[in-house]
Amino acid sequence: GNIMTRAGHNQVQLNGDNNVIKDNVFDGKWSENKGYRTFEASTKCPTGNTGYNLIESNVFKNTMRGCCAGKLQPKALKLEGKGHIFRKNFVYNNDFVAIGGDIRSGEVFGMSHVKIYNNVFYDNGYLFGFIDRGGLPAPLGTDRNIFKNNIVFDGKLNKLVSIDILHTSQSAGNNPTNGHVYTHNVLKQPSGSVTIDYTGIGNHTLSWYKSNYPSNFNNNLDIVPDFVASNPTAPEDFKLRPNSPLIDAGDFLTKTRSAGTGKQVAVQDVGYFSDGFGVVDGDYVQIGSNTPVRIIQVDYDNNIITLKSRISWKQNDGVSLPFNGNAPDVGAFEHQ
Repeated sequence: GNIMTRAGHNQVQLNGDNNVIKDNVFDGKWSENKGYRTFEASTKCPTGNTGYNLIESNVFKNTMRGCCAGKLQPKALKLEGKGHIFRKNFVYNNDFVAIGGDIRSGEVFGMSHVKIYNNVFYDNGYLFGFIDRGGLPAPLGTDRNIFKNNIVFDGKLNKLVSIDILHTSQSAGNNPTNGHVYTHNVLKQPSGSVTIDYTGIGNHTLSWYKSNYPSNFNNNLDIVPDFVASNPTAPEDFKLRPNSPLIDAGDFLTKTRSAGTGKQVAVQDVGYFSDGFGVVDGDYVQIGSNTPVRIIQVDYDNNIITLKSRISWKQNDGVSLPFNGNAPDVGAFEHQ
């Protein structure tokens, strides 16, 4: 991987499909208390289909106060487009929003079907500052993004989780969550209860959202993650202690649609997985009780993965990246 720092706006701006951004350090710090945004995956395509990039095992850190008026509260990174996989990344020590985007008619056309899973968000201002300014015809805009098996801990500001998605559907009285799902995450401050500030809904407790929006907020945990380091400053510090309650507390990424034998497996949602796009090897995937097997092709249109070896599986078998124990762990490291 690469180490990048001291960029004026973005250290990397990604406008394209089927790229792999992996094992890099994006350090936004310029000088004491100054450092602008580290990374932007954007779409400026009128079809709204730019995306399907794999962003894995990177560090995004030290985004602080920006350089000039209008840029004083930069996002640590932007994630715009369709179908990105954002996993096993470490986003920490950023003064304002950890991850966000800015969808606007005529320039940036959507953020949808993005899978954000098994990441660590630590010591940031707040989690998710995404603005959909509306004016976009369906199916463009911000919808159906999944946030799963992540750790969000110790925010700097009084709102650990703030979700700002201003969408035209709100004016029609529709659900402003737009199909976004937040499940099996740790959402925790060192003390006190966690509230979620969601534009169009309000500022309420995590339990309130679970009760009132169960299809969007479910199985999230308000517990201390128990990292190996009490004050983490590097990725390895975010490993879990042997007795951490987050071991085996995650969710399977998806499930099989029917029983079968062979190399092609139909799943409920294939968007969590990559065949490497011809850049790197495809994912290893664990299906039911089978040992992990390599993916050689992903059919995103039909939710089918093609494996290197034949296996047998049952209907509703769990499908995930390789894990130990009974279920995946929460966070970026699988406990050994």
